[in-house]
Amino acid sequence: MSLLVFPTWPVHWLHVLRADVSATRVHVMPVREFGGFLLLLSVVGWKRASGRLLLAMSLIPQLLFFYDTLLLWLIPRTRRQSIFLTACSQAAALSWYVFIREGQSIVRAAAPSVLWLIYMPALLLVLWQWRQDRAVAIKTRRDIPPDLLETPNGIPVTIHPSLEHHDYFGS
Repeated sequence: MSLLVFPTWPVHWLHVLRADVSATRVHVMPVREFGGFLLLLSVVGWKRASGRLLLAMSLIPQLLFFYDTLLLWLIPRTRRQSIFLTACSQAAALSWYVFIREGQSIVRAAAPSVLWLIYMPALLLVLWQWRQDRAVAIKTRRDIPPDLLETPNGIPVTIHPSLEHHDYFGS
């Protein structure tokens, strides 16, 4: 729809982005910040929407200010996880306020706090969810009664050794 109203906006956006990155470096990709490469671990959770979201958010140039992280609150699955991410966000805001120096760019000063106290906890949530999904898949596979591992005519189902440790539950 936006392309119908203003068809050249992507070209202008790319031009502004190139100028911004070369001059002031306000819009940055979180993975290019100090330690941001760790966000690439979110590829582990690629099968879940939360893993894909975090990976995409870490690759998209942004201000790395607090409001840019709003989409990360789609990652928590439980109230406890949401409270954890919110507490980390509050700690990020507090650390930004405490460590900002006079004359420093307000937005750029927030980048380390946002990266380490919002993005990294979001990564921990993605990895935690991936670990939980794997544990459930392994437990589910162990809980299958032996009589269900037979075909209706009584022939036992055998699993080829090369497939025995394959995770069929998509974790």
